[in-house]
Amino acid sequence: MKVRSDGAGRVLGISKQLSDFDMGYIGMTLVNPSGLDAYHRSFQAARAAHGDSAVAEDVLQALADNHTPAVTCDLSGLSWLEVDTPDDLGDAEEFLMDNPDMLNRGF
Repeated sequence: MKVRSDGAGRVLGISKQLSDFDMGYIGMTLVNPSGLDAYHRSFQAARAAHGDSAVAEDVLQALADNHTPAVTCDLSGLSWLEVDTPDDLGDAEEFLMDNPDMLNRGF
């Protein structure tokens, strides 16, 4: 997912269709308790706009649209596996079985 930020790491736009972007989103979002109300409102806005096809990235865009943008963190160098489908899950499980050291890294 492509992300356009404001230079201070705040999300201005998030979409696969962005032509102007400066980072990527890997699908992890942490919502602190102080941000739950804004996140919930943005979830409701995304759901109203997109119905049952709303995705997490729509919520992040709604946060930006409502002037409460998500703040990014740099995860460069962090190993991760993308799991979007049952086949991806099987591939990830097989990879982890073949590379158990990936599970033993401290954070």
